[in-house]
Amino acid sequence: MPASLKLSYQNLKSDTKIPIWHFTGIFLVFLVVIAVVISDKQTSDKVSKLIMSPKKDDVFQIKLKDDVYTLYKVKKVEGDTVYFFANKYQTSEESGLSGLSDKEFDTAETYGLSKSELNNMNKNDEIIDIERK
Repeated sequence: MPASLKLSYQNLKSDTKIPIWHFTGIFLVFLVVIAVVISDKQTSDKVSKLIMSPKKDDVFQIKLKDDVYTLYKVKKVEGDTVYFFANKYQTSEESGLSGLSDKEFDTAETYGLSKSELNNMNKNDEIIDIERK
């Protein structure tokens, strides 16, 4: 490369700067990741708090096994045992749980779980969220 062309290239390179808006995508992705982490932490704290003091009509979002989710509704609490009605329907996606809230619960069968069992379920990430009405 001729010396005059090389000098022109060096001058142009030193004068050219990358616009700051080129990095806005990375910044936005970073903000979304932070928001998701904070939201998950708040949900986890809420579940840990509500699991020790369940009330009638609380709705537990439960992960039964891989890709199977349903809702449990608290029927009553007696001592250390919480009695639930299970939703008649299940979904294969966690996002489908919101659609199950309008579906009916099977009131013919009642399931009882102790608070320690609920704590173990929470530690194993089987309880996704608790909705208190």
